[in-house]
Amino acid sequence: MSESGSKFDKSVDAWAHWQSSPWGRLRYTVARANLDTYVGGRSGLRVLDLGGGDGLESILLARNGNQVTLVDSSPAMLDIASGRADAAGVSASMTFVNSEVLDLPRSIATGSFDVVLLHNVLQYLPQGIGALPAVTAPLADGGIFSVISINKFSEPIAAAARRADPTEALNLLGESRYRSVTFDSDLTMFAAGDIIDAIEATGDFGDVNHYGIRCFSDFIAADDEKWDPEFYSALEALELASTARWPYMHTARLFQIIGRRASKDARQSRGSGR
Repeated sequence: MSESGSKFDKSVDAWAHWQSSPWGRLRYTVARANLDTYVGGRSGLRVLDLGGGDGLESILLARNGNQVTLVDSSPAMLDIASGRADAAGVSASMTFVNSEVLDLPRSIATGSFDVVLLHNVLQYLPQGIGALPAVTAPLADGGIFSVISINKFSEPIAAAARRADPTEALNLLGESRYRSVTFDSDLTMFAAGDIIDAIEATGDFGDVNHYGIRCFSDFIAADDEKWDPEFYSALEALELASTARWPYMHTARLFQIIGRRASKDARQSRGSGR
C-alpha cells in the first residue's frame, strides 16, 4: 500500500461524516449538476474516475447505464465503493483499480474514455498542474474532462467574512498551502484561471468552462442553520443558481473546470496554425 493510500485508509470515517454534512452534500449536488450539462441523460459512456474514493460519484454514473473504472490508492475506500456498488446493483458496470492516479496500469493510461474525472485530487498531487497531461491522456477525442480543486482565493475571504479575522486574511493573501483536517495532509490550492490556462495551452481542448462550487455556503458562519432542511433547500437553490454566474464562481470554495477534448483533426489544425 502506498503512503498516500494508508493516509486515506485512516480517514474513511471522517470522510463519510464530511460527505453527509450540508457542505459535503452541496459539493456533490452542484458538481453533478454541472457534469450533467455535458453527459446528463447519456448512457454507454466509458468513465474513468481518478481518485474516486468510496465511489459516491461513480455509482451514480453507473446507475445511468455507464461503464465506470474507479481508481484509488486506498484499499479501504475501494472496499467501501465495492460494497456500495453491490448494494446499488451496479457491480457489473464497475471496475475497481488500486493504484496511484499517476501510476496507472497501461490498459487505463492508454485507454479511450469518454469521461475522465479528477475531483478533489489535484491538490494532493506533488506535481500539481504538471499532472494534467498525464491524467487527461486516457481521454478519447470528444471526451469530457472534469477537475475539481480548492480555490485559493476563497481562503482570505473566509478568514475575513466567516471568522472575522482581518489579520489572518491579510496573511493568507497569495497563500497557496492549506492543511486538510479530514485527511491530515498539506495541500496546494490553485486559481481556476491557472488550470484553464494549462488545459488550453495543450491545444487539445475546446469548450472549457469554469464553475464555482459553494459560492456562498462557506462564508455563512452559522453552520448549525445548514442542517435545517428548509434552510438547506434554500441554500442549495442559491448554489445551483450561482455556480456558473459571474463573478461568484471566482470566490467559491471550490472550482470545477470542465472541458471537451477536441477531435484529432481540430488539434492538428490548431498545431499547424490553420
